[in-house]
Amino acid sequence: MIRSVASGLLWIVAVAAITVTLPVAWVALNVADEDGFVELTAPFATDDELGDALSAGVADAVVETTGLPVGQQLLRELVDRAFTRLVDDPQFPEAWRESQRASHRATFEDGEQERLVLDIGPIVDLVGDEIADDLPVALPSPETIVVPVTREVQPRAIEAVRAAPSQAALGGAVAVLASLGSVLLARRRSVALGFWGLGVVGAGGVLMLAANRAVPDLLATRAADSELAATMRDLLAARATAAFEEWLLVTVVVGGVAMLVGFGSRIVRR
Repeated sequence: MIRSVASGLLWIVAVAAITVTLPVAWVALNVADEDGFVELTAPFATDDELGDALSAGVADAVVETTGLPVGQQLLRELVDRAFTRLVDDPQFPEAWRESQRASHRATFEDGEQERLVLDIGPIVDLVGDEIADDLPVALPSPETIVVPVTREVQPRAIEAVRAAPSQAALGGAVAVLASLGSVLLARRRSVALGFWGLGVVGAGGVLMLAANRAVPDLLATRAADSELAATMRDLLAARATAAFEEWLLVTVVVGGVAMLVGFGSRIVRR
């Protein structure tokens, strides 16, 4: 009796820990981690809507950095044509990846922005090299050109992302130990495994429903000051939701397999 009660309590702890830890672990791997963030946003380089907004944003940055009192329209046209050529150039995806690395560092490592930002410095450099021969003066080359993705500062959200790796490690340890304890203490371990799988499937299903609301609330409804910022914000919200759902689908499959193995083996024994 005591073993069954202890197993049941550990099952509750395990399912709760899994439910809480899964989104934190996803954030740790795909947002807090620089390489994960770069891979998450890499497909944006081929998005047409972002390309149009990025071209306009780069043109604004080039005009601002040059400070020329005349010929701004001609400069914007040069930038637009150069950007159109560079989108299909092998250098562009790499420049975009470098932009995302710089954006990640500016957002999560420097600690000054306190909100999500997009650093288009590497893109501006690439376009500047392309149009350098068409200009009578050399373009300045700022190290960073930061575009805020959200208008409001979000220091708590940024700090939560920074803390995600350590919290995911702690939550993962609790989930693993509680899961093992729940199965090992059970009088019928196959049944306990089946119920563990049921709990995992339930956790994945609940999180799938929550993801469709939580991510848009966190990003897509935040005010943006430019077309580039708004486009990047919307792409991030859509991409994060889709990627997290893929992550949860794997979780549901694992839980489903555990259910089949656990309950199935019990049925076979009968």
